[in-house]
Amino acid sequence: MIHINRGSSLLFLLPIYALLLSPRAHALFEEQAGKHDWLKENVGRITLATTTGAKAFVATEANLIAAIDTKRGTVAWRQPLMEEEHVTGLVHHQKHVITLSQPGNIVRVWTSRDGSLVWASNSRAAPKETAHLSTKFRLRQQKTDTEKGFLSASLSLAQTPDGGVYICVFYDGLVTAWDFQNAVEAWTMRLDDNLNNGAHFLTTGRKGKELIAMVESKGKALLWSLNPSTGATSGSKEIPLKAPLTTDTAKAVAGGFLILDQGERKVQFASVGATLSVTATEKIGAVDTIQASPKSDVLVLHGKKGSELLSLAALPNNIKSVTALDLPESATSKRPAFGFVKGSGNTSGRLSIVRAYSTTDSKLHASVYNIEDNSEESVASGVPFPSSQSGSVDLIWAQYLKKSAQYRVLLVSETNMMAAAQRSASGLLWKREEALASVLQAQILPLPIITGSKESAGKFPGFLERLRIQAEEVTSAVSELVGNPAGLLNVEDDETDPLKGDYFGLQKLVVVLTKPGVVFAIGSRDGSIVWTTKLQSGKWAGMATVNPGLLVFYSRDGDVAAVKALTGAIVSESKIQKMDVVSKLPLYTSGYWLLERGGAIVRPDASHAAGAGRFRLMLSTNFDGEKGQSVLIPPTEDAVELFESYSDRVYMHQVSLEQDAVSGFAVVTGDGKKGTYPLERIWTVRFPHGFERISDVSVPDPDSPIHSAV
Repeated sequence: MIHINRGSSLLFLLPIYALLLSPRAHALFEEQAGKHDWLKENVGRITLATTTGAKAFVATEANLIAAIDTKRGTVAWRQPLMEEEHVTGLVHHQKHVITLSQPGNIVRVWTSRDGSLVWASNSRAAPKETAHLSTKFRLRQQKTDTEKGFLSASLSLAQTPDGGVYICVFYDGLVTAWDFQNAVEAWTMRLDDNLNNGAHFLTTGRKGKELIAMVESKGKALLWSLNPSTGATSGSKEIPLKAPLTTDTAKAVAGGFLILDQGERKVQFASVGATLSVTATEKIGAVDTIQASPKSDVLVLHGKKGSELLSLAALPNNIKSVTALDLPESATSKRPAFGFVKGSGNTSGRLSIVRAYSTTDSKLHASVYNIEDNSEESVASGVPFPSSQSGSVDLIWAQYLKKSAQYRVLLVSETNMMAAAQRSASGLLWKREEALASVLQAQILPLPIITGSKESAGKFPGFLERLRIQAEEVTSAVSELVGNPAGLLNVEDDETDPLKGDYFGLQKLVVVLTKPGVVFAIGSRDGSIVWTTKLQSGKWAGMATVNPGLLVFYSRDGDVAAVKALTGAIVSESKIQKMDVVSKLPLYTSGYWLLERGGAIVRPDASHAAGAGRFRLMLSTNFDGEKGQSVLIPPTEDAVELFESYSDRVYMHQVSLEQDAVSGFAVVTGDGKKGTYPLERIWTVRFPHGFERISDVSVPDPDSPIHSAV
């Protein structure tokens, strides 16, 4: 008979049980090498959009065009353009998407079904990497003038008397027409050889069979009427301007253009034929922008106190005011977002207007206005909207769904969140965090061990303590299973919370800082967003981990924010000097508070405590010629005392790329405000003329600061 001591057997079997009871691990097969576990496919902030059916076709700041499924919020297809391009025109026609991009004045035609490139006006404009090669490429070589840079350009579709469709582009005083069906250049017309880089505008007559061009030149608006079949001009006109034309003060409409005179609060309709003007109502205050569409009979005047809707249905004979719209005091923005939509009761086939705004109680409100009968239809009323994290509604589009006889509103928030809402849904249909398309910096953080023990719960232990807790968890689990071996088959892996169950350090938290100032924490297991925090407005440049549970974010303008890693709660914020360099110091303090913008030290309450442990000090430095200044982060009494005891060992280095020189600065203490230190230049090394440009400086001393340019 063999007797096995229970205690020693547990120690002997510990490695085996540790393997059996570990959270589920995902094995990697050979064919899985290089594959991702999860992917966030973003498109970026929308700059242009058009909708049809259940899709929205968009151009974005991320240099791509894409199709978004408006029902689910998924990307149907996306096509990246060349790195230096930006899209200036986007239209949809007969199951195709047509884009105009600069520089190079490139016209492309894509299939709306899958984003395949049908043809491009320049053979070099074909995407280098594309999954859509099913349709043949019809490419034509076109000379590009890169020396002219980004000139204003305008895109419009014109119909010929025989039913053909031409893609017309107005660029650098030249109108070019491309045959949509045959992918050939139909004609070109040089309108003026002496045009400057003023704004170019192009539109069609109200029946689509006349082409009208307008450009700003030498304080005047020059207009021409062209035959869309041949490009021959049939008339021209000059209109004096009081200010340069911009996309905020001039809009193309059917039959001509609308020009805003901000000083006189007047809008003038300009065409080669008749002209007329209308004055905005005093109720909406000073008018700074206008909004209109060639496919709509609605003009929106945006004022400081509200907005006014005007009817363009009687152009060129009359512009009629319909209604003035106020905003409730609870609105998060001083101006609502307006867009165009084909209304359900609009018998003319022209587009109606949709308005949306969010309120301070995190609600979304949207309505469609039909100017034919001056009626209003609610699309979303009190729909939950994360305005505290996403900001106010910035851009909006809408669709009318014939099958359900409902409107669907598509919107973009101040922080680039894209979302959809409709009347039949109690909340948002979907949302996409498109701020993730403009990542400034990302850091992978270890998660704390979450256990039932009060001693270790929520802590970020080191390797030895983590190993001890892992052993305790395994021993406890083995003890429970000694009398119940079947329990081995029912080991649960907690996937409900990405912040729990991390006994073996396999899960991580990916913290991402984006250009709009939104911070995301993403679980490494499945890519789910754990928390989102919106920082105050600023040109955020980077972040640093000063403690496993605390992150510090900083901007070029001197904005600093401390954020808890597990919750996203902002511990404190500060406004200090402008930053050229942020340096991590090999010094630690036991508390972390920043100066409030008013100048007083903030002692956090229980909900905003930075937590226990050691917090790394940082130094913000601004160089100004022979002088410079550094600010300690955080400026607490303990941190100041610690830093000043080591300040004689702290040196800052400045690299001058223009003068091929490196300078060293010493920190001067005891002079001025605590936590703020002037710098004194103590040496400069200049390299011989013609020496290779300096790109970086390496400091071998391990106790020296670690520099990171802002």
